Amino acid sequence: DRSNITVYGTSMPLGVWVYDWPSAKIVSEVFKIVAEEVLGYNVMFHGGDLSAAQGYTAIAALMGCPSIFSCDGDLSSVVPVNHVALEAWSHKSFMRSME
Repeated sequence: DRSNITVYGTSMPLGVWVYDWPSAKIVSEVFKIVAEEVLGYNVMFHGGDLSAAQGYTAIAALMGCPSIFSCDGDLSSVVPVNHVALEAWSHKSFMRSME
């Protein structure tokens, strides 16, 4: 019998944001197997379409935003359903802007 996680008092499956490229799908499937079969958690996949901003979309999803373009305002009452994003990559221009 698998368990849910509890986030801000709400029980839900462990949410995994899956990127739309092959290596991300494979790593996410491996994570799901370990989380379900070894750790005993329910896991649910979420994800978006392949786009130039997809890496940033996952960040917004992990914060609980519906999309990167509608993530303004008070998020204090939002209960995020995504908790993990694997195989994430940043564009070199983003990394340079962080220096």
